[in-house]
Amino acid sequence: MVEKLIVPKYDVAIALGGGLKHLEGVMDLHGASRLDKLVDLYREGASKTFLMSAGDSGKSGVVQESRVMKNYLVNMGIPDEQILLERKSMDTIENAYYSRVGYTDPGNYRHPLVVTSEFHMPRSQGIFEWVLGPDYNSEFEPASDKGIDPEKLRKRQGIEAMINEFNERVLYPNIKKGDLVRLGAFMFNPEDKLRMEYKEFLDSFVRDASALY
Repeated sequence: MVEKLIVPKYDVAIALGGGLKHLEGVMDLHGASRLDKLVDLYREGASKTFLMSAGDSGKSGVVQESRVMKNYLVNMGIPDEQILLERKSMDTIENAYYSRVGYTDPGNYRHPLVVTSEFHMPRSQGIFEWVLGPDYNSEFEPASDKGIDPEKLRKRQGIEAMINEFNERVLYPNIKKGDLVRLGAFMFNPEDKLRMEYKEFLDSFVRDASALY
């Protein structure tokens, strides 16, 4: 009997960090939901490579989220060597940028699947399509918001909608999709006018840094 060869559907599955509940490294409910999606993909043979995109603070004694994410997947049966860690990103735009420059471009992963929470998906999809650009065949899979406190979820959905509206109105028309040179200037030049406008907008209503994830 010839064993059927399963060809992965995606070059890489990317999970965006959702934050840790405690310094000891306990996953938030929505963070765990995102990783459970990856476990399903692994068991289905849909991807053999999994990228955890979550920045490490670098502070001594603080558990690093990307490592917690990896440990979660290993405990669920995904081999250690199939899990990559992107540890620089501190917001969703950086998730996309550092995933691209560090992993998907060098690895030629042109058909990625991006996984994040349902409430976070509209903004994440817009950002990843913007950063990765037209040379990528990007797909997106939302993880369930089930179990999140309804009042907190409504508040978060409102914040997401406002940021997404700004991105569509201001960021995307001013930097063409996939333009890493211009994106780099926006991200790293503190005197970049578009960057300053974006920061001023965020500072006007975002008080909790976790709202950027």
